[in-house]
Amino acid sequence: MRRRYQTEEDRAREAALMDTIRKHWRVGIHANPDFYELDCTMHLEGSTKQRLVTGFAELKHRLKDTWNQDVGGHGDYMIAMSKWRAGVAFSHLLKVPCVLVVRWQCGTTLWAPIAGRPMRVTFSGRFDRDDEQDQEPCVRVPLQEFQPLTTKPEGL
Repeated sequence: MRRRYQTEEDRAREAALMDTIRKHWRVGIHANPDFYELDCTMHLEGSTKQRLVTGFAELKHRLKDTWNQDVGGHGDYMIAMSKWRAGVAFSHLLKVPCVLVVRWQCGTTLWAPIAGRPMRVTFSGRFDRDDEQDQEPCVRVPLQEFQPLTTKPEGL
């Protein structure tokens, strides 16, 4: 079994980001079970037991202040192709939006749609943990695809 790197601090950051999304988009949002393909499920607000799913999200929190590097250097944000593929499949199958939400350490928080359009794919990943499974096919999402949280995804 693969080693888990997520810490309690990571989960707290995800919870804070979900709370921000809940407030901006006025949706119910819940963390998915461990090892689920995407981090969270969004649904209509309300207290009923059968909350209609309206979307999915993959959440990222950049611990290093790489906003200027991402904007100036790469001009894109990298996400594992397996997560992208799951988002595209969920969105296509259920006809609901799936989004990538990224919060940089400087506080900038943006989202981009995960959609089935062509994207650049590289074999890349993390190289700082000496874990060969951290390198994999990755989708490079151009930063111009990202929007502020004040803009709610269509269909959500």
